[in-house]
Amino acid sequence: MMFKAAGRLTLRPKGRPKVSTRTMGDSLAEGGVATSYPAFGAIGGRAKAWLRVSLLFAASLIVAQQSVAQVTAPGTVIRNSGNVAYQAGAATRTTASNEVTLAVQPMPARAGISLARYEATASSASTAGPTQCQTTSGFMPLMRPAPQGLGELDPLLPIPMQDTGVAHAGDPIFVRVVDMDRNSDGAVVESVDVRVTAPATGDAEVLRLAETGPNTGVFVGYIVTGTDATAADCTLQVQRNSQIDATYVDPTDNTDAAQADALVDPFGLVFDSQTGGPINGARVRLINDATGQPATVFGDDGVSRYPSEMVTGQLVADQGGTQYSLPAGVTISLG
Repeated sequence: MMFKAAGRLTLRPKGRPKVSTRTMGDSLAEGGVATSYPAFGAIGGRAKAWLRVSLLFAASLIVAQQSVAQVTAPGTVIRNSGNVAYQAGAATRTTASNEVTLAVQPMPARAGISLARYEATASSASTAGPTQCQTTSGFMPLMRPAPQGLGELDPLLPIPMQDTGVAHAGDPIFVRVVDMDRNSDGAVVESVDVRVTAPATGDAEVLRLAETGPNTGVFVGYIVTGTDATAADCTLQVQRNSQIDATYVDPTDNTDAAQADALVDPFGLVFDSQTGGPINGARVRLINDATGQPATVFGDDGVSRYPSEMVTGQLVADQGGTQYSLPAGVTISLG
């Protein structure tokens, strides 16, 4: 509606003001400024857009950091320097800064440890050397691992091995440590130290495990086991039906520790269900579950056949002539 006042034409708005695209939702009306509803939507839209950009920027920083950590090998030296050019009168001069260098450090990681034994059909294989053992004269190289009935293995070549919780006296036991932050130089094969103990005999050995290759963070070695208390150093003296332990502590962080254990030749025991006492004179037969036929059992040398049927409490001999005197109620060591 239009009317004249002091020689001017004035437009009085009627109803809700129309949104002006030029003012992004702000409508000019008589007596002041009215804000329409779409204006709040525009402000909210801008806030959401800002939030999305911020989140994307933060995500890109995280991805960039992860990418650098994955691509740049630990130990890589990064060199930084700068130059500044300036005008001194009619002459242009350039000054170089000092050079600053830094080495890429591995990202912090928690360690893990496991025990393994030789297994020809294992799905994975790993080198296991060179492995060293601590003596009174320092660390000395170990003789090659030699599973009974198989002969020596070259620890510098991949050896098929299977994680295990059971060890056999006389066979080597392999030790694997995974600790990515001990891979401090991606171009060098490094090492870590592990302590292996047999609480039943009181014997303990400190091993130095070699990294399986540059920039892997995986360290594998082995220790020879035996039951001869007079054996030379660097052979872990074990006792049947007892436990061995392997312990690793990160030398730069004593809160980062890992431990693994295994049973040595655990016994199969026939016992009285009421008293728990061992029973002698019981006949025990070992059967192959897949075929239903007598099981194939080997003696300590891994070659000579061991009887699949025996009587508890009696002396047992394998085909190679080795005799086994086992505790009461025991028929066979299940190593």
